[in-house]
Amino acid sequence: MSAWIIKGRPSINDLALMLVPGKKERWITRKPPRTWAAGDVAFMWKGAPALCVLGLAEIVSIRPPDANGDSSFTLRYTTGPLQHPLGIELLRADRILGDASFLKSGAAGTVFALSADQAIRLMNLVRAANHQGLPQGKSVPTWGGRGSVIGAADPELALSVRQPWAELIVRGEKTIEVRSIRTNIRGRVHVYASLGETHPEDRARVNRQYGLDIDRLPRGVLVGTVEIVGCRPLTVRDSGAAAFRVSEDKGDFAWLLGSPKPAARWVKPTKHPQPVFFRPF
Repeated sequence: MSAWIIKGRPSINDLALMLVPGKKERWITRKPPRTWAAGDVAFMWKGAPALCVLGLAEIVSIRPPDANGDSSFTLRYTTGPLQHPLGIELLRADRILGDASFLKSGAAGTVFALSADQAIRLMNLVRAANHQGLPQGKSVPTWGGRGSVIGAADPELALSVRQPWAELIVRGEKTIEVRSIRTNIRGRVHVYASLGETHPEDRARVNRQYGLDIDRLPRGVLVGTVEIVGCRPLTVRDSGAAAFRVSEDKGDFAWLLGSPKPAARWVKPTKHPQPVFFRPF
């Protein structure tokens, strides 16, 4: 299975209206790829001024070029417009996606190829930013291979998180870390389980909801790694991904997390931990 970026003309293709799950639509390109096939995944790109990945689709069928040299293909949209689209600045700053052809200034065309690593990375970003808004199954595939866990094996930074939140992050249960400040840091970081205590009400609720014996969770050690894939204002709709109830707008920020990986063994940092980021070694 391959993956592609599909770009339309903003004056013609209003993706905000076109993206309806299950809807099929005919598209045309003058430069059809040689290797695409029915069943491939398409990331739908909304043009200027938005410049963002706005949804997902599946290539249903492909027709050979007609007498005018136009090749038509049919897409089946698998999502509506994403609640949290992925903008061009975020993607250009990404170490895997930054050199993708569709992000280059002045890139013209309708269909742009993604490498396997780029496809995996982009899908991971879409999943992390839109944790509760995607269908499951073939329409949102998970690729295997060497790119399935993205990021450096030995991150330089660690993020301090109290228990039980640190445990929920490396388990993949908590995909949003709530902070009062914005972060521009992206990429894989260690998750450091700090020594601080959590509010008793949160401890009791987490014990009921997740079955965790919080007193037995590790503290003062690195418990795994996770990737920071974005940052945006927190909303009340983030309660599930944040693993606690967000009751009102307090001006906090949602740090979007993806691709968690528990540590094979817990390691104590050799350098003094800090409240947010620090270099553990």
